[in-house]
Amino acid sequence: MVKASVGKGIVYFFTALFAFVFIAINLAGIFFIFTLFNVAFASQPEISQTNKMCITCHEEEKYLLQDSVHQKLDCTFCHTTFKQFPHPTEINLAQEVQVACQRCHQGIAQEYAVSIHGDEKNSLEKGTTCYSCHGSHDIFTVENPEAKHNRLNVNDSCIQCHDGRVLEGYNYSFHGVAFNSGYIESANCVDCHGSHSILPEDNPASMVSMNNRPETCAKCHKIARENFAKGSEHITPFDKNNALPLYITLQIFILLILFDATKDSTIAIFDLIQKLRGKKSDRHHVRPHDRQPDDKI
Repeated sequence: MVKASVGKGIVYFFTALFAFVFIAINLAGIFFIFTLFNVAFASQPEISQTNKMCITCHEEEKYLLQDSVHQKLDCTFCHTTFKQFPHPTEINLAQEVQVACQRCHQGIAQEYAVSIHGDEKNSLEKGTTCYSCHGSHDIFTVENPEAKHNRLNVNDSCIQCHDGRVLEGYNYSFHGVAFNSGYIESANCVDCHGSHSILPEDNPASMVSMNNRPETCAKCHKIARENFAKGSEHITPFDKNNALPLYITLQIFILLILFDATKDSTIAIFDLIQKLRGKKSDRHHVRPHDRQPDDKI
């Protein structure tokens, strides 16, 4: 009697389990199909009447805005002075866009304002504005591989202005070699210098100041001691003025390599000459036990 009850209980349990799994799989399939259908046939965001007027002349911007984070904004939300037609010719477009960006991104704008990029002199001379790093109409989320501030592209965005010695030094460094070889977790420009609040090295609040370097390095190197602050970045072994010890070390290694190559090649040449001479003498010298019986002595 007990065995029969236990057996029925087991049968009911597995029957209910299989029924639950069957229902769950079917519900998951229906949900997946419904989601796929919505994604495939989702309607494009409605273009406002203002934007329809703008794209009659600026049609190429329409395609840039499709995946932009600003795709739902009116063009005149950022281009405040372009509300009338024909457009005014004397206008500081960079300044206009900067003001438009700060209307929504106030917190970031405050960090940017005190940074070396937000400094009025640098901004006017170098044109380091929001769209210099983020793009203009094609501003994507940071996760998008096409975004200018995506981890894959942030170095390329920085070297638009910071090329030359800075770029060469980074490419020679361990960080640059690792990053350019495909290890994207290696330190890039933003990891060491920051993003919106980038400050010069002599600023005590800078991430790369002497006092803050160990803390900056500790983001990746768990044990970052004071010696991390003593290293020099953005230098190459060929920079005699800024990296004299490294330059001297390179020259010593070059001399050692040349000496070693000359020594080894000389030994190889003499050994080859000796072997060739030995083969030549063997051909002209016939040993007594190698003579035939009818050879004349």
